Amino acid sequence: FLPQIIRGCLDNTEFSTSAGGQYRDFCYVEDTIRAILKALVEPEVEGEIFNVASGEPVSIRNMITKVCSLTGSGKPQFGKVLYRPGENMNLYADIKKIQEMLRWSPQVSLEQGLQKTVNWYAEHE
Repeated sequence: FLPQIIRGCLDNTEFSTSAGGQYRDFCYVEDTIRAILKALVEPEVEGEIFNVASGEPVSIRNMITKVCSLTGSGKPQFGKVLYRPGENMNLYADIKKIQEMLRWSPQVSLEQGLQKTVNWYAEHE
């Protein structure tokens, strides 16, 4: 999802999207890696299953708008892509367990992570 949106914005092209009413959870890769490494060295959590996420629901429309704002370009065509039949409109995680058992929480804010991601694509694509 994000690579396509970022590319469309960096290229300042029109791109079709859904209306953006879905809610998702975005966790920056550095935070995900920190969680995995922390779980690997804690013997008392062996066999446990954790949700590694931000725990903060964000609408797809909001993410697209944020990318457009960060790049200063892009022409999303909201509503041109229909929702999939049976699409889960609310897909985000409860991270209480990992916070309590591993004392882990994401450190990179949505805005910081998104800016880093946009910068990476601008430099490498």
